[in-house]
Amino acid sequence: MGGKGYNVVLDLTSSDTWLYDVPERDYDNLDFEVTIDYQKEAITGTVGAAEFELGDRKIDEQGFLAVRKPEDTDFLYNGVLGLAPGNSEIDDVVWEADDGDTRGRPVMRNLFEQDQGAPTFFTLSLGRNLDSDTPARPTLRISEHDPEFQDDMEDREALQQVPPDSGDWSTSVRGVTVNGEATGVSPKSGNSAQGLLALFDSTIRGISASPAIIDEIYGRGVSKIKEAKPFIDPRFSETDPDRIVYIVPCNATPKVEFFLPPETITLHPLDVSEVWTQNKPATLRDYTVCRNTIRAANLDGTPYDIVLGAAFLRNTYAVFDFGGRGRNDKPFMQLVPTTNSDRANEEAIDSRKRMLENMPPTISPDDALRLLRGEPIETPSNSTESAQGNQPQMVPVAPVIGGVLGACGAIFLAIGAYRYFWYTPEEEGADTVPLAKNAA
Repeated sequence: MGGKGYNVVLDLTSSDTWLYDVPERDYDNLDFEVTIDYQKEAITGTVGAAEFELGDRKIDEQGFLAVRKPEDTDFLYNGVLGLAPGNSEIDDVVWEADDGDTRGRPVMRNLFEQDQGAPTFFTLSLGRNLDSDTPARPTLRISEHDPEFQDDMEDREALQQVPPDSGDWSTSVRGVTVNGEATGVSPKSGNSAQGLLALFDSTIRGISASPAIIDEIYGRGVSKIKEAKPFIDPRFSETDPDRIVYIVPCNATPKVEFFLPPETITLHPLDVSEVWTQNKPATLRDYTVCRNTIRAANLDGTPYDIVLGAAFLRNTYAVFDFGGRGRNDKPFMQLVPTTNSDRANEEAIDSRKRMLENMPPTISPDDALRLLRGEPIETPSNSTESAQGNQPQMVPVAPVIGGVLGACGAIFLAIGAYRYFWYTPEEEGADTVPLAKNAA
């Protein structure tokens, strides 16, 4: 922007673009103040316009929000690149002030407008980092398909935007199964024929859903994940969804599938559980414990039942199509499943085993609950040298947070010639970027 490079978070839930601390000499100040209201924070700045470059693509004058970074903060990113199909708050202000001024239009719409012959879609393929020898190569492509998936797109059915005109990349999930058994998940709207309303969100690591849905996947009936145990964290209030934790065996390889007609998307086992680090109770500090990656969230202020973040998107080749260049065109999505469940089980067992070799001894969900209740457990056989034989240990319960990681699990855009590589820290338990407009 304005001749300088910036690391930005790709945001599927917003169509606005904003940047921190862009030198005023690098852009034309349009002198409009705009506030973008996210659920957990608001971003206020002045609308500017500057030459925009993304790889080999350029826009002569692209509107964005120039934001002053708060003092005493240190972010790993310089701002957000909005990719949602809905209207832009920046565009609304600029257009109203000067009818016909298109500088405030979202980046994608301006790119499509200046290349009238190009298809109006972009694709995301996140890949997966299983080890340092086989790093993921996540990519964003504009108006073209990855050659690996070109044949898969022939006559591919579309996922319609639900609800229509939502302004989001949103659709319907018609069912969730665990190990082949259907769960009893139901939409809060009560319209079971419509299914669960799902929002795609690239700014969160996992998947967010109502507590009832989490309970169906991890805790109820024959479809639950075997040996997963619920824990209500007393450090959080009764209304805080963070209090709901399911402790999962670290070596579990459940098969969780989402049905988005006509596609069935299988989650890799590594996307169903993770090593518990963020907000881990101090009681468990000497042990390795795994927990649910599909997290409870308060979505009452939104129409959505579930938010599909990176833990879902990593299992797909995802196409987001604006349906045309006008404001009234109908966006749609297409998904190609990329996870083979048999191969994924082998990958998960091997990857998790190598990860746990360098961590404190692993304990079962039952033993974790015993410690959290203040009860002794037998020292695990894979204990570290600091453990004293096989004598029972009593670890005091302390209502403090342990093992919180300070780094944001941000998704960054590194500019290349034709590919835009999308990086996210792979350490399990990293904080998410608190920028999802509709997600808790």
